[in-house]
Order: sequence, then structure tokens, then C-alpha cells
Amino acid sequence: SKPFKLEVVSRIQKVFESAEYENRFQIKGKMLRPSLVYCSAISLFGELNCNFEKLKAFPLYNKLLDFATAVELLHTASLIHDDILDEEEIRRGQATLNVQYGNKSALLTGNILYLLSFGVSLDNLEKEQSQALVNTAMTMCVGELEQLRNINYSDCETYERIIRSKTGILTAISCSETARIMGEKQESIDKFYKIGLNFGILYQLFDDIEDQDTEGRVEKYFSSLFPKAMKALDTEINQLTVSEGKYAFECIKRYFEDKHSQM
Repeated sequence: SKPFKLEVVSRIQKVFESAEYENRFQIKGKMLRPSLVYCSAISLFGELNCNFEKLKAFPLYNKLLDFATAVELLHTASLIHDDILDEEEIRRGQATLNVQYGNKSALLTGNILYLLSFGVSLDNLEKEQSQALVNTAMTMCVGELEQLRNINYSDCETYERIIRSKTGILTAISCSETARIMGEKQESIDKFYKIGLNFGILYQLFDDIEDQDTEGRVEKYFSSLFPKAMKALDTEINQLTVSEGKYAFECIKRYFEDKHSQM
């Protein structure tokens, strides 16, 4: 998915230029959400050996690229706001915007990126994608508020609800709205939503485990949430047909299995 991710980075830069906005940071993240858009799209393309060049020739390719761009802008906006709230100093190998320019400037930059995300969607996508992005941004903010009230994650249900809101919902729509763009029926869209949701939960679980700031608060919930999310992911993948890319998504499952075995 590297060529696709490079095109997303290029599209983001064009968005900044068209808005006459000075880009104050480099896109250096893993770009997992655009990768999920790409993985979902090639798995639904209808050819077992679909690749980037075949997908690029697809009539709806630009819509997929615009959606991945909007998703990554929204994600980056949320990271900027997270850094302010958490008083982080380093992000993606460089000083955070709040360190470089102060909280006020960083806050407004995050706001701009949210608006750019919505603008890309309104200009280029269907109302379903625009509504999904707005609802997701709202859910992410609610999740952040809940985390501020439950900084020590008082119980497993609270922690799971927070990571679903802050991470799982955006990875969920990265998959499900791609399926919608590809013209899938609601049953398939729902499958991809669940795959993306459990991907996000699993990813955040491991990310929090590796985060020294959690001081062991997450470990006590891992033994419960990891098998639950893995089982849900496995169930949805097994229900996919070959044309829906069952094998493409099995590599995601193996990725988390390998990470778990290395703990």
C-alpha cells in the first residue's frame, strides 16, 4: 500500500495549498487508516490478485483517495489535540506543535485540520461519508472527555468504551465507508465496519501496553479484551467470501497474533 499512502500524502499537501495553509509538520505516521482504505478496496475489487495499478485504473479510485485523505486529516487533527491535553513533547519523531508554537496555535491548527477533512468530504464524496466523518469526530471527542474523567480506567468496560470511541470508530469507518464507496450492500458494509472496529481496539490495546505512561493500568484488562476482540475479528473474517478479500484480512489477524506471541 506504499504507493497509495504516498498519493494520500501528496493529496494532503494539495489540500493545504488550496486552503493557503502553511503546513507546519511532516506526515510521518504509519498511515494505518489509509492502509485500511486500501486493503478494503483491493479486497473488494473482485480480482484475487488485485494490485495498486489495477486499483488506480478503477473509476472510483479518486473517491477512495479523497476518503483516505479526509480520514488521515481527521486522525492527525485528533493527535494534535491529544498532544495538547496530554502535554506531549514528541510526536512522529519531532517536537509536537504545542511545544513548537504553544497550545493556542496548536489548538487552532487541529481545528483547521478537522475543517479541511470535512471540506474534502463535502467537496468530493457522498453524504454518507461526510456524515460518518462528522459522527466519528464527535464520538472521538466524547471518548476523550470520558478519558479525562476516568484517567485511571476504573474498570474494563470503561476502558473498552474509551478505546472504541477514540480509536475503533475511525478504523471502523475506514473499512466500512470504503465498502460503501465500492458499491457494496449493507450486509458487507457492516462486516467491514466490525473488522475495522476490532482492528482499532486491538491496535490501541497494544499501543497502550507499550506506553510507559499507563503505569500498568491497561495490563489488567488485556487478558480479557484481547481474546474478545480477536474472536470478533476472526468471526467476521471467516464470514467473508474470497471476493471480499478474506485472505487479505487474515494477514491483519496474524499481525496481532504475532505481537501477542512476542509479549
